[in-house]
Amino acid sequence: AYDLVVSLPLTNYITATVKQGFKDSIASERSSIHSALNSLDAASKTLRDASANIDTRNATEQAALQTSIGNRDRALADIQTFETALQIAEAQLQLKKNGARRSDIDAAAARASQAYAQLQLAEARLEDTIIKAPIEGRVTKVSIKVGEFTGDFQNDEKAITMLGDSP
Repeated sequence: AYDLVVSLPLTNYITATVKQGFKDSIASERSSIHSALNSLDAASKTLRDASANIDTRNATEQAALQTSIGNRDRALADIQTFETALQIAEAQLQLKKNGARRSDIDAAAARASQAYAQLQLAEARLEDTIIKAPIEGRVTKVSIKVGEFTGDFQNDEKAITMLGDSP
């Protein structure tokens, strides 16, 4: 528009003053448009900055939410663990309050009887390792050594010889 006004020939209707008024008006409008464009650029930058700030705040809040959810889940798991531990402790307390059951007493008695039988067996085995004479007297000869077999009845040599106190 400015170039068009500059190229217009001077006439009775378009004088130098009118032409200059148009040029000034166009220059003023151009200046207003540049000012408006600069305002729009500034507003656009402010809007982008605000949007980035909101995105940052949103991400921060999302992270805080996830942390809170994790803390809540951990607390719920802890509650379940402690409830289970409490139930176990209450059951053990109830068992102690109730005293021994007949089956527990019978099982303990059976274990004691088994231990007594094993003791008697061990004592019998020990008794089998001791050589006892059928009469009172003195040993006069020992023909065997520790660890030798004494059960061969075909052999005339006796393992132990003794002299009795009575005839």
